[in-house]
Amino acid sequence: MNAAHKLHQCENTAEQCRALGLKVGDTIEGREDFHDGSWAVTRLTLLWLGSEVAVWSATEHSSEQAEWSPAEESADWTLEWRDWRKL
Repeated sequence: MNAAHKLHQCENTAEQCRALGLKVGDTIEGREDFHDGSWAVTRLTLLWLGSEVAVWSATEHSSEQAEWSPAEESADWTLEWRDWRKL
């Protein structure tokens, strides 16, 4: 789901979700690689989609934490900084 250029044009995360064709219940996964060789993978499941806000169930693991973290609700995500793939 390489649509970062499209996501930068969106005014908020809810618009980003609609640009990616996401619906409540969809799960996406994105990986972030760091300069020191470490990495982090995040899975977001869309719980609610409003006019400007998206609420997610978020879990992650990384090169330093092999186990997936417990899922937590979050509305703080913006999607343009990773390439996301739909699971």
